[in-house]
Amino acid sequence: MTSSLDIYATSVAATGKNTDDLSNLDGVDLIPHLTGKTSAPPHQTLFWRKLDESAVRHDNYKLIALRDFGSTFYDLDKDLGESTDISLKLAREKSSLQEQLKQWESKLIAPLWLEEPEWMVVTYHIHERLMSNQEVLYDNPRAHKRYKRNRSQ
Repeated sequence: MTSSLDIYATSVAATGKNTDDLSNLDGVDLIPHLTGKTSAPPHQTLFWRKLDESAVRHDNYKLIALRDFGSTFYDLDKDLGESTDISLKLAREKSSLQEQLKQWESKLIAPLWLEEPEWMVVTYHIHERLMSNQEVLYDNPRAHKRYKRNRSQ
C-alpha cells in the first residue's frame, strides 16, 4: 500500500540527499521497496482527512467517516467498489479502526482553509450519497441550486 505522499520522500532519496530531516513527513522512500531491498509493505495503515470526511485503510479494511452522518466499513479484498458496508459483520474490527482514526485525528491541526460554502454542501452530499449506495443527485453548486428549485415546485 502506498500514498501519493511517498512521491516526495522517494524523489528526495533519489537525488542522494540526506533524508533524515524528512522524518516528520507522512511519506516514505519507496526505493527500497521498488528495488527489492525490502519486502515489507511501505505502509500497514494509511489515514486521510479532508474537512468533514476522513478515512483509514488498514490491510484490506477501509473505514470512511463523515462528520454528523456516520461511517461505513469495507473489506477491499472482497469489495473493491465499496458497495457493501460490513459494519455489522465485523463490528470489532470497525471499532478498532474508528479508535485508530480518532487517535490520528487528535494529533492534527484544524484545516487551514475551507472550500467555498456552496461546495461544502455539494461535497458533503456526494459523500453522504456514496456511503449510502445512493445515486448522487448533484455534483456542483449550479446543479444543487437547480435541484433545490425543482424540489420546491
